[in-house]
Amino acid sequence: PLFEQYKVAMVLAGHNHYYARAAVNGVQHLTIGTGGASLSTPVSGQPNIAKYYKGYGYARFAINGSTLTGSFINTSGSTIDSFTITR
Repeated sequence: PLFEQYKVAMVLAGHNHYYARAAVNGVQHLTIGTGGASLSTPVSGQPNIAKYYKGYGYARFAINGSTLTGSFINTSGSTIDSFTITR
Protein backbone atom coordinates (compact mmCIF):
# COMPACT_ATOMS: atom_id res chain seq x y z
CA PRO A 1 0.00 0.00 0.00
CA LEU A 2 2.86 2.45 0.66
CA PHE A 3 4.08 2.40 -2.96
CA GLU A 4 0.57 3.02 -4.24
CA GLN A 5 -0.05 5.75 -1.65
CA TYR A 6 3.00 7.71 -2.84
CA LYS A 7 2.46 6.87 -6.54
CA VAL A 8 5.71 4.93 -6.91
CA ALA A 9 5.93 3.60 -10.48
CA MET A 10 8.90 1.23 -10.17
CA VAL A 11 10.82 -0.59 -7.43
CA LEU A 12 14.32 -2.04 -8.03
CA ALA A 13 15.78 -4.82 -5.89
CA GLY A 14 18.57 -7.37 -5.95
CA HIS A 15 19.43 -10.14 -3.50
CA ASN A 16 17.81 -13.01 -5.44
CA HIS A 17 20.23 -14.03 -8.17
CA TYR A 18 17.97 -13.90 -11.23
CA TYR A 19 15.91 -11.38 -13.18
CA ALA A 20 12.19 -11.02 -12.53
CA ARG A 21 9.58 -8.37 -13.27
CA ALA A 22 6.19 -8.29 -11.61
CA ALA A 23 3.36 -5.80 -11.89
CA VAL A 24 1.52 -5.36 -8.60
CA ASN A 25 -1.27 -2.79 -8.34
CA GLY A 26 0.26 -0.76 -11.18
CA VAL A 27 3.79 -0.78 -9.70
CA GLN A 28 6.59 -2.50 -11.65
CA HIS A 29 8.77 -4.55 -9.28
CA LEU A 30 12.14 -5.60 -10.73
CA THR A 31 14.60 -8.02 -9.17
CA ILE A 32 17.95 -7.65 -10.93
CA GLY A 33 20.45 -9.94 -9.22
CA THR A 34 22.30 -11.00 -12.35
CA GLY A 35 25.68 -9.31 -12.02
CA GLY A 36 27.99 -12.23 -11.39
CA ALA A 37 27.21 -14.32 -8.31
CA SER A 38 25.97 -17.90 -8.69
CA LEU A 39 22.47 -17.84 -10.16
CA SER A 40 19.39 -19.21 -8.45
CA THR A 41 16.26 -20.50 -10.13
CA PRO A 42 13.21 -18.23 -10.13
CA VAL A 43 10.06 -19.86 -8.81
CA SER A 44 7.70 -20.19 -11.76
CA GLY A 45 3.98 -19.66 -11.41
CA GLN A 46 4.23 -16.82 -8.89
CA PRO A 47 1.33 -14.38 -9.16
CA ASN A 48 1.92 -11.11 -11.02
CA ILE A 49 5.21 -12.24 -12.63
CA ALA A 50 5.38 -10.83 -16.15
CA LYS A 51 8.86 -12.20 -16.95
CA TYR A 52 11.69 -14.10 -15.27
CA TYR A 53 15.10 -15.19 -16.50
CA LYS A 54 17.92 -17.25 -15.04
CA GLY A 55 21.05 -15.84 -16.64
CA TYR A 56 23.53 -13.01 -16.37
CA GLY A 57 22.78 -9.58 -17.74
CA TYR A 58 21.91 -5.99 -16.93
CA ALA A 59 18.99 -3.57 -16.96
CA ARG A 60 18.93 -0.48 -19.14
CA PHE A 61 16.56 2.45 -18.69
CA ALA A 62 15.81 5.39 -20.97
CA ILE A 63 13.62 8.38 -20.15
CA ASN A 64 12.03 10.52 -22.84
CA GLY A 65 9.72 13.17 -21.46
CA SER A 66 7.13 11.38 -19.34
CA THR A 67 7.98 7.89 -20.63
CA LEU A 68 10.46 5.43 -19.10
CA THR A 69 11.47 2.41 -21.15
CA GLY A 70 13.21 -0.45 -19.36
CA SER A 71 14.98 -3.44 -20.86
CA PHE A 72 16.87 -6.45 -19.56
CA ILE A 73 19.80 -7.45 -21.79
CA ASN A 74 21.63 -10.77 -21.41
CA THR A 75 25.38 -11.24 -21.86
CA SER A 76 24.89 -12.18 -25.53
CA GLY A 77 23.29 -8.77 -26.15
CA SER A 78 19.76 -10.11 -26.61
CA THR A 79 16.82 -8.24 -25.13
CA ILE A 80 15.08 -10.66 -22.77
CA ASP A 81 12.40 -8.28 -21.49
CA SER A 82 11.20 -4.73 -22.04
CA PHE A 83 8.47 -2.56 -20.60
CA THR A 84 7.25 1.04 -20.63
CA ILE A 85 5.95 3.29 -17.87
CA THR A 86 4.21 6.53 -18.83
CA ARG A 87 3.36 9.23 -16.33
